[in-house]
Amino acid sequence: MRSSTVVIAIVLGFCLAAVGDAGETHGDFAPGEILVRLQAGADAADAECVRAAYGAAFVRTLLSGKVELWKVSAGLEMATCDLLSTEPGVQWAEPNFIYHASATVPDDPAFGNQWGHARISSTAAWDIETGSDRIVIAIIDSGIDPGHPDLAAKTVAGYDFVGNDTDPTDLNGHGTHVAGVAAGITDNGVGVAGMSWGARIMPVRVLDTYGSGYNSDITDGITWAVANGADILNLSLGGPTFSQAMQDEVNAAHAAGRLVVAAMGNDRTNNPTDYPAACDNVFAVAATNRYDNYAPYSQYGSHCDIAAPGGEMSYLHDSNGVYSTMPTYSCYYHTQWGYSLSYDYLRGTSQAAPFVSGLAALVWSRAGGLSPDDVQVLIENTATDRGPAGWDEDYGWGLIDAEAALLATDHIFSDGFETGDMSAW
Repeated sequence: MRSSTVVIAIVLGFCLAAVGDAGETHGDFAPGEILVRLQAGADAADAECVRAAYGAAFVRTLLSGKVELWKVSAGLEMATCDLLSTEPGVQWAEPNFIYHASATVPDDPAFGNQWGHARISSTAAWDIETGSDRIVIAIIDSGIDPGHPDLAAKTVAGYDFVGNDTDPTDLNGHGTHVAGVAAGITDNGVGVAGMSWGARIMPVRVLDTYGSGYNSDITDGITWAVANGADILNLSLGGPTFSQAMQDEVNAAHAAGRLVVAAMGNDRTNNPTDYPAACDNVFAVAATNRYDNYAPYSQYGSHCDIAAPGGEMSYLHDSNGVYSTMPTYSCYYHTQWGYSLSYDYLRGTSQAAPFVSGLAALVWSRAGGLSPDDVQVLIENTATDRGPAGWDEDYGWGLIDAEAALLATDHIFSDGFETGDMSAW
């Protein structure tokens, strides 16, 4: 490994700017930052030798202990990664990509009630199961309002990877809204009903005041949530570029028995991939409107697994959006866009994803022996088909049906199906 770095150091100054495919499209990334994973067996001296050859500086090791964040020359991030990836001692290198909240902010003013629950039979489902407080949903997002009357009493300790402290207060508004959809306090005479009445909320702040965040923080958020006991990881955020660092931690979460749920994205384009929704081992969620048709902004593609209410709005406060909790204090969504304090409507696959996370919490509350794959297959198999028969790229396996999913848990066990064999059901 050390001998190869001498050659690279000589080549670097002459051809760095020319490396990379001219036609390749990448998302935004942090200027002068890359993520690097060395091959197994590489030691600190090897890593330092490579950094010296590339003029890079060590910043920190991500929580997994396997990936390092390096500082490099701004403007040369992609080229440096391309060269590093040819090093025999480097497993992979990638820029520190930026991901964004998936909520779609309408341009015009006006919004109403929680019509989404009626579209997925929530009330009938709650007659069967309202959810256990043993289940924890990590909202890996912009944080939450820690004092919100519909969230505070069921929030567990979280972390702020943006500020690097233990106060994940939401300065944006997006995370608070997502949390209320998944598990807002219900039947308390205040505000809104969450999908899972019982599940607890773990706020993991990885998006800043403006709703953007670095891959390094999001990846650390996944690692931290798993290590601190989250059962379901809700990622209502996304970006256009695949990250190996993120995929590795999603795989680790899945292997640890956690369900990772992600929003498909709100840019309905001919290049539909959006990550982490398009990562392996992720339950990817598209959005429907109040008429059960796919929302016109909702991303589509071969990785689409399921659909849930995400709303379709024409103006601020439009009741065709999804109604949920908003911060009780002024934040970016209020000052920049004019949303109301405490509660308001938003639209997006960001709002659809927590419906699925909340439903998964209900399923797991009733059938704790199921694996993450079992839970996903059960929800898919009980969904209402909305497109062509079977799977399609707009709705996945269809629109979630909460009542049918919970009834199926009893059906599965009474019919003798074993966990891990849900495909036979």
